[in-house]
Amino acid sequence: MDENATHLRQEVGRAALYQAAIGAVGLAGSVLFARRLGPDAFGSYALLYALAEICNRSVSGVGEAAKKRISGGAVPPGEAVGATVLTAILAAVAGGILGAVADDWLVAFTGVSHAGLWFALLFASLGAFESLQVVMTADGRVDRETFHDLLHRVQTVLLQAGGVALLGGAAGMAAGLTGGTLLAIQYPLRAVARPAIPERATLRSLWRYARYAVVERATVQTWNRVNLVLLGWLATSAVTGRFTVARDLSSPALFVVGATAAGVMAQVSDRHRSDERVAGVIRDALAHSSVLAVPMLAAVAAAPERVVLALYGPAYAGAAPFLVGLAVYQLLVSQSRPVAAALKGLDRPDVVVRLSVVCFALDVLLGVAAFFATGPVGVVVATVAAQSAWLALGALVLRTHVDALAVPRELGLQAVGGVVTYATVALVAPLLPRTSVLSLAVVASLGGAVYVGVLLLSPATRSVVADLAPI
Repeated sequence: MDENATHLRQEVGRAALYQAAIGAVGLAGSVLFARRLGPDAFGSYALLYALAEICNRSVSGVGEAAKKRISGGAVPPGEAVGATVLTAILAAVAGGILGAVADDWLVAFTGVSHAGLWFALLFASLGAFESLQVVMTADGRVDRETFHDLLHRVQTVLLQAGGVALLGGAAGMAAGLTGGTLLAIQYPLRAVARPAIPERATLRSLWRYARYAVVERATVQTWNRVNLVLLGWLATSAVTGRFTVARDLSSPALFVVGATAAGVMAQVSDRHRSDERVAGVIRDALAHSSVLAVPMLAAVAAAPERVVLALYGPAYAGAAPFLVGLAVYQLLVSQSRPVAAALKGLDRPDVVVRLSVVCFALDVLLGVAAFFATGPVGVVVATVAAQSAWLALGALVLRTHVDALAVPRELGLQAVGGVVTYATVALVAPLLPRTSVLSLAVVASLGGAVYVGVLLLSPATRSVVADLAPI
């Protein structure tokens, strides 16, 4: 067994446990706030948050460049962190100006009072935290980043609860997220290196990578949020609220892939610099990044309305059609992210940028057309088509750079487990009450047990479990 691959599995295993906790906290917060605010106000907050994320995500491209250069030993860590902090400060000023100038438009589009102020605060806090958080995985310690993200999520949900109680609605949600994020900035600052003033050589080295990473991060984040923006533009805030609920419900599918992709980029970068083979690391990541996405898709495809009604109530029943499409999308993303991370580790961020720009444009064009042809769910169908194109093209390019990169056998076993899970849930779900949380827990537990049982039939899966035992 490759020692580096085993180490990556253990790091990812710890990170996945933290991600599960993050997901539990996040889902609890989503259910609480969605029920408290209702589809309209919840959708308004989701729109405001999406716009802030779209505009600030380019800042984290500098953090990604710093991570790449630190993991490759190309620049002093302190200077890389210093450059990231400087970029975050400049971006915060720009975000404040943008929020002030666009306040009237933001209020009209989102329906949130003083939207320009909340946009500026979210832009500044999220941009600083997310760019510094990216740097934390430069040494391959993906579990450390995820643990700090867990702390961030817990304090954010608590502050959002207070914000909603004091300010109400979307404003309280935005205030809580801003406060929780500002408090969390201390974690990455302490974990990486003491910020230092960057030399010109460091800035030049970072820019050579960041010029692609900034565009790619901005494009990918816009792509991730474009459905919300399109629905906010073409439909109503209530529809965006129901879409957000479906997205939150499908997000556990990516618990593993976030940690996997972060570790892949660092390890591929390190091995590529030393002229070592990288196929094993990439294959191992692809083999396990969809391990949760497959059963999630199987379960929601078998009983989508049951999941929505039990957790969010009848006001969000319209989220069920979105849920199935988003589960398919998350499955595609679970394979796409390791491919993108591997290409970045091989110093080909330009490929990721080009693919992302083309497929994003395809998504928007198809999304608008599909909305008028089939209604709001057509936007999700367009995203599935565009993400499928990205994965197919990205995998094709990656295989031209990496020898002996084959489709992992584990994916076939996961597909079998997904089929069995679907059949189990489809048979058992009609026998239990539709709106009961307890019934949902029983169905989910049974489906999960069947899926795990199928996976454990494979000696390779049992070997992975043994590798994860020390975590």
